[in-house]
Parts: sequence; structure tokens; C-alpha cells
Amino acid sequence: MSITAETAKAHANDPAVLCCRAEGGITIEPANLEDPAIFDELVDSGLLNLDGCLKIGQVLGAKLTKTSDSLCPLTADNVDGFKTDDELVGSLGIYTTDFNDGKLNSGVSRYASRDLTDMVLTGLQRDISSRFGVQKRKLLLRLHLLQAFRVLLLQLSMVK
Repeated sequence: MSITAETAKAHANDPAVLCCRAEGGITIEPANLEDPAIFDELVDSGLLNLDGCLKIGQVLGAKLTKTSDSLCPLTADNVDGFKTDDELVGSLGIYTTDFNDGKLNSGVSRYASRDLTDMVLTGLQRDISSRFGVQKRKLLLRLHLLQAFRVLLLQLSMVK
């Protein structure tokens, strides 16, 4: 039986399990999730395994990546874009273009450093996502190193 938005909020830290068959590509809503009150009995009877299951609060608003049957636990394998406990997970790339007349010491345009930074971040995101299921690409900043360090300190100070 599906749950309401109020139930989802009250059970945000409980395991997320589909209440009924759902097509891949949907955005997960409370109506797609099973009531956690029945999980203990299902786990005890061997009908449900919650190993690696994401929490309800993590999956709301995320995308289901593949068509799944009812009572299917939602994990990193079948959900894309779920929320993590650590919002700072991700990549940060820094490059500078306005120093030394826009040229590296070799005479090459400093925009080459921007292109390299972009390629490295794209490769990291692809590789980590394929292995672990999620990797956010946070920022690509055009700053001097000291300015970038200040931005990083500001973001860290906003963490709870």
C-alpha cells in the first residue's frame, strides 16, 4: 500500500521500497513507496532483503533507472540522483585564464587549462559513477587559487 507525503516525511530515515511495479525513468514520489510498518514481518519471513537499501528521504525526487517490481528495495543500483548524507560529495575544478596575459609559460592560451580541467572532471564523474553509482560534478571555477580557497572555506562553513 502506497504512502502519503506526510508518512514519507515521518519515515524519511526508513528504508525505501516500491509498493508496486514502476517503470524505469519515473520520478520517485511517496505514492510509489511501500509503508515501512510492514517491513519487519516481510524481512522475518525472508520475502524482503533491505541490505544496501536507500532511505525514503534520499530517494524522493530521484529517478528510477530500471523497471522494477513491487517490494523491490531502492538501492544505488536502481536509483539515479538520490540525496547523499554528505552534500559536499562531488568534484571541484579550478583554472585561471587572466594571469600572464592569458598565456601559460609555454605560450599556449590559459584556456587550455580550462579544457584540461573540464576533461578531468568529466572523466572522474564518468569513472566514479560507473563504479559507485553516484558522483556529482559540483563546480568548475575560473579563479586564482587563493580566491578558490576562500570559496571552499565559505562552503565548508555553511555545512551543518
